[in-house]
Amino acid sequence: METQISLKNLTLSPLNVRKVKTSAEEDAQLRALIESQGVLQNLIVIPSPDAEGRYEVIAGGRRLSALNHLLAEGKIDAEFPVRCVVKTESEAIEASLAENYRSDMHPADRFVAYKAMLDAGRSIEDIAKRFGKPVTEVKKLLKLGAVSPVILDAFRSQEMNFDMVMAFTVTDDQKAQDSVFAEVKEQYHPSPRFVRQKLLNTDVTTEDTTFKFVGQEAYEAAGGTLSEDLFADSQYVNDVDLLNRLADEKLEKLQESFKAEGWGFVEATLDGGYSHPLRFAPCIDGEIITAPDSVVHEFEAKERELEGLMEAVSDHEDEEANERFRQLNEELSDLKETIDTSREFSDEQKQSTGVLLSVDFRTGELVTKVGIALPKKQSEKAQNEDGTVVEAPQPTESNALKSDLEAYRLQALEAAVMQKAEICLDMTVFTMAKTVLAGSTWYRRPLGIDLDVNTFSATKDIEETSAAAEIRKHRDALELNWLAQEGDLEQFKTFQKLSRASKLNILAHCSAQTLRCATNEVEQYVAEQIKFDLSKHWQPTKANYFNRIRKGKLIEILKDLKGDEFALSQADAKKGDLATILDELDETKGWLPDSLTKAA
Repeated sequence: METQISLKNLTLSPLNVRKVKTSAEEDAQLRALIESQGVLQNLIVIPSPDAEGRYEVIAGGRRLSALNHLLAEGKIDAEFPVRCVVKTESEAIEASLAENYRSDMHPADRFVAYKAMLDAGRSIEDIAKRFGKPVTEVKKLLKLGAVSPVILDAFRSQEMNFDMVMAFTVTDDQKAQDSVFAEVKEQYHPSPRFVRQKLLNTDVTTEDTTFKFVGQEAYEAAGGTLSEDLFADSQYVNDVDLLNRLADEKLEKLQESFKAEGWGFVEATLDGGYSHPLRFAPCIDGEIITAPDSVVHEFEAKERELEGLMEAVSDHEDEEANERFRQLNEELSDLKETIDTSREFSDEQKQSTGVLLSVDFRTGELVTKVGIALPKKQSEKAQNEDGTVVEAPQPTESNALKSDLEAYRLQALEAAVMQKAEICLDMTVFTMAKTVLAGSTWYRRPLGIDLDVNTFSATKDIEETSAAAEIRKHRDALELNWLAQEGDLEQFKTFQKLSRASKLNILAHCSAQTLRCATNEVEQYVAEQIKFDLSKHWQPTKANYFNRIRKGKLIEILKDLKGDEFALSQADAKKGDLATILDELDETKGWLPDSLTKAA
């Protein structure tokens, strides 16, 4: 029978079958729930054999502990009525075991319930308090509850795992989620990374070197926004083009600042300078300007003493000489640091040397290498007849633009190659044979034969190109009814019945989409065989190219396409206006940037 029993009359029974203790976090959540909701589920008790009117709890020990904790905190009193069902001692163990048989609600249902509370008007802080959870955890649950119902249903039916559901929380746009989910269903083994890439069109996070260099304050001040991934503790950059433009502008301003100081040349790169030809170029030291003469004399005297000790320290038994040698090295190091901080480059030194500006890939901080002395031949080429130094040419395309151009070209090559099934057969069998028979490593293969399909998702408009349309058209024409069969075996049996032509078309489509690099020598040879013409699939426009290069380069392109006189007449135009002019010129149709024509 059910009755109300005062808390002071309840103790834990040794017959309670639950022995393993729950975590402190779980206990705290239960206390919060009881405080906000009361005891929603009754306790099961038996009369105490030791005291009249007292009862032992055989099921509900955690609830009893939570109530006693609230009593100790003064949040309830000893007379607090607790709903209980009274059993006999003979029923105790069976009742305790039965009470602990529970089926937890599906996580998706819990997510939706939390979202419903928020929609009903409760604040995140209130929900967290009432359920004894950290605010950060409640935010995650609410994000999960906001995922498209279609995706949550797939999670409930085990069509999708929890990691995939978490990936969809990077956006609140349920239409976008449903669209990506439709793509995910067509993949054999989709990944959370694929989902994030498709939803955000970016892989760039706030941990990216370029973002650190620009800084969040500057990025957001320019109108940039971020998308938060609560589960990966990451923030994604939504406008990569803006970020790259800000980085280029910041680097250009720094270059101008160094040029104004009188350096012969100033080169800049957004990477760490590791691949730059000037990384290992020799440098000269500046002149000692402010170091006291006494420091310089002391340094020279200790250097002479150190040279005199060299022979003595070769005798390992002379401990006194060895100790003095170590001491001198330390003192010389400190003195050299003092002298180096006092060095300054004279105007003559600056005019005959240069600077390399780069960005530390770990911190995003500017790294300067000054006093670079060009090799003799290069120095001669870098001077005019009057002895003035010619500025070193600046890179035309940013690293991000280069990456996008490579993506455009590779996608276009895929669209072209998949029309040639026999060549795809050759490439596929060749790659498999290289892997199995010659032990070729993955990065030397022309195809990613593990079927790592290229998504190009970091390139913003990649799905809008004519090559993308060609690839979709080719896929729609494939004979794919065999995929509708139940299970791998039935699918394979049905697949075997396809005609050779159908199989070759499928092979061509899949092989082409695993091309690893458009500049690989095998791909280059294949491109020649099929008479590949990139301009039929991709054209530079204001958005995808002209707006992303320097004004000087735009003028150069105008000279090539329209002549010196026309280019000169536009010299005072703004960069955006020049980009528009080039976008609309008939002469631009069929034109490609040098970096792509060289690759082709």
